Amino acid sequence: MLSPSVPSLSLILRGIATSARCDINCHRTSIARIGRLTYTRTYPVVLVQSDGSTINIRYHEPRKIIKVLEYIVKIML
Repeated sequence: MLSPSVPSLSLILRGIATSARCDINCHRTSIARIGRLTYTRTYPVVLVQSDGSTINIRYHEPRKIIKVLEYIVKIML
């Protein structure tokens, strides 16, 4: 009696295991956020210096404006 029930039990378990599978395709990223701390590309950003002049740079985070403080410029010189 045990031998006929064992194959049917394995078929049931196999069906449960395959139905819980998560398909990863191209539509997954439109739903879920990518959990990265750093960005893989660079973004165009305006760097504003302490004298008011601006420089267009590429930065690793998407920002519009970055201000350079005066004491940082003095440390770099």
